[in-house]
Amino acid sequence: MNGNRPKQDPPRSMSNLYSSVPNDIGALSERQQAALNLVKTQTRKTNELYLRNHPEVSIMINSLVRDLFETQPNDVRKYAADFFTSPDFKKKIDSFTMKNGVRK
Repeated sequence: MNGNRPKQDPPRSMSNLYSSVPNDIGALSERQQAALNLVKTQTRKTNELYLRNHPEVSIMINSLVRDLFETQPNDVRKYAADFFTSPDFKKKIDSFTMKNGVRK
């Protein structure tokens, strides 16, 4: 094993993206990897805090997921885009909230 090669510390879902070729010019140095890991951790914390402070996001996502299960569209991406841009979006969310006893 090459002693100059940086230790790999990939994100959980990206472990297969790293090359096993020595002297890979795309590999991160240990310092770069540590900095990246810090940014990822800070981003996750910021995202978690945002979601805790904005429960309406969870309500909207739950409403979409329930709607997807009920309608089972062929094109989920288009359906989701249409769902969030629908003129009656607020009515859908209010209806979901009332049916499921969710508090905003």
